[in-house]
Amino acid sequence: MKLSRDELSRRYAAGERRFAGADFTALDLHQLDLSQADFSGAEFCGCNLSEVNLSQADLSGADLSDANLAQTDLHKADLSGVDLSAANLTKANLKDADLSGVDLSEANLTDADLQNADLSGVDLSESNLQGANLRGADMSGADVSYSRYCQTIFPSGKIRNDHC
Repeated sequence: MKLSRDELSRRYAAGERRFAGADFTALDLHQLDLSQADFSGAEFCGCNLSEVNLSQADLSGADLSDANLAQTDLHKADLSGVDLSAANLTKANLKDADLSGVDLSEANLTDADLQNADLSGVDLSESNLQGANLRGADMSGADVSYSRYCQTIFPSGKIRNDHC
């Protein structure tokens, strides 16, 4: 089901939180508060989600490829199995988020906060991790080939400056 920004805003304001499988492709949803909503399996491909509050939201299995998530709050969100390839996550809050098995290839994670996030089995190949904070994150089995680091804080607290 394809939903417009106005329809989503109206239904969320009325207390609805279940939008599983909905289609938001290429919509401009910036600055909305959509915290604690269920967007599992939803389509957000090419969507503008900048500055959106998606804290504690269920986005498992959603397609967020090519989406703009700059400065988005994804604190404690379930992003397991999500496609975030080529997404813009600049300055996004991903603290304590479940990103297990996520495709973050070619994603821009500049200055993103990934503290204590579950990044196990994540594809971070060719991603931009400049200024990202990965302190305490679980990166077991993560593919970081060809990723860019500059002032990147790794899980151990070590700062990498390979590409400054």
